[in-house]
Amino acid sequence: MNAPGTEAKDGFARKSFADLAALFAGRVGGLLLNLLFLPLYDHLLGPAAFGAVAMVLAFQSFFLVFDFGLAILLGTDVAAAGQDRITRSRCAAQWRCMLALALGAGLAAAVLLFMAGQFFALDGFRPADLSTTALLIAGAIAANAGQAALIADHAARAASSLQFAGALLRGLFAWLVLQFVAPGISGFLLSQLLVLAMHLLLLDRLLLRRLGPAASGFWRPAEIHRLWERARPLIAYSLAGAMAMQIDKPLVAAFFSLEIAGRWFLAVTYALTPIALLAGPLHQFFYPRLVQAAHDPEAALGLGRLFQAATVLAVTAPGLVLATEAPLLIRLWLPHAEDSRTIAAMAMPIVAATTVGAMGYLPTAWLVGTGDRAWIARLSWLLLLLLLTGLLLAGAEGSMPSFVAAYCAFHLLGCGLLWRRMLRNWPAARSRSLLFDCWLLPAILLSAALGLILWALQAMNLPDPARLFVLAAAGGGLTLPVAWRLWLRYGNGLRMAPLKTD
Repeated sequence: MNAPGTEAKDGFARKSFADLAALFAGRVGGLLLNLLFLPLYDHLLGPAAFGAVAMVLAFQSFFLVFDFGLAILLGTDVAAAGQDRITRSRCAAQWRCMLALALGAGLAAAVLLFMAGQFFALDGFRPADLSTTALLIAGAIAANAGQAALIADHAARAASSLQFAGALLRGLFAWLVLQFVAPGISGFLLSQLLVLAMHLLLLDRLLLRRLGPAASGFWRPAEIHRLWERARPLIAYSLAGAMAMQIDKPLVAAFFSLEIAGRWFLAVTYALTPIALLAGPLHQFFYPRLVQAAHDPEAALGLGRLFQAATVLAVTAPGLVLATEAPLLIRLWLPHAEDSRTIAAMAMPIVAATTVGAMGYLPTAWLVGTGDRAWIARLSWLLLLLLLTGLLLAGAEGSMPSFVAAYCAFHLLGCGLLWRRMLRNWPAARSRSLLFDCWLLPAILLSAALGLILWALQAMNLPDPARLFVLAAAGGGLTLPVAWRLWLRYGNGLRMAPLKTD
């Protein structure tokens, strides 16, 4: 017979990893759809108009990072509410307040941009397009907060399904509109806005069904003031991070051209795949558990080891393959692009740098979750200043290689400084095992083994599809044994600090 509690622990583990698998599936599906539809938009719109669309998508991405802390606040409150009906009702009211606040701000921005658009011309945009962009950004902020609430309420599968369905409908509807109705930026923006409105309606209905009826209506000045007071410490950090990740696109457009900005956008989209696809869901899954274990040094160490090992295993092999095979993969991804080699040349070093940068998820989660937010905000602004200086110098020189180098240095330096701070402040002994046993050692072993396989494949001169298949199989085959060993060693960390649900 099983020992008492064993079945409960196993059931918890199965549910936890089913939720984690759902987060991965939603992220993978959304990213693959994005990668599928971007070349279609580029083909239908042409390089210049696609450059304008790339700017819109970049601004959306900016405000998904800089969301005024709404997603973190709502997700944390929903997780802490457990099954208490009164607290869950307050969370429902908080969601409604956030929804009204985001959409109200978006509507005000839309009116202001429409009025301003009568007096200045932005290349490729009409005043109505600027207004639609403002509403798209506001809706995306609200949807991001709602998704965080669903994940915090142990509804990862529902959140992932909704995310995937939204991405699919946005892509299909935009393609249909561009192909058959309005082949221009206005048609693209309006199609995106219509699908996002349906997404928000469904998300609101789902959240209220899970959390219960809201304790009050949409507009509550007192609640808005309380949200502002709680969000202020997160705003400086998230603003600097968002600017660092998105300021490069407008600078490329300003120093070079809108067409080159579109090429840069494609290169960065490809290069950020390891972070966007793999490391993000791990952060969503482990962050609340790590915060709850912050006052239990052994539980925190166990969770940190598992978090870091999972990040290394999820990112190392894909990052290495994406970097070394960038010319082939980008040519397959963008078959119509005559400048695919130029895009690949920009993407290859960025893939390597962002693969290392993804290792900063654990120290970021730990520092933010344990209240070291003032330091991380100062670091974010320092790194932003250094990045901006490097990008401006590169732009003034007219050198895209220098532009790429500045972007890579930003990721590498930030990761190193985050790890230094975390290791100095971790409360448990043996914290250096996070760095050596759970990061450097498995990363070096995987990279060396996969590098040997890449060398052998080059000597064999296999056809491109066969080489990609072998690389994918080799990456998975090398990762799984290491994952199994690390899970046997550190897997109890997950059971030591489960999320509290009551």
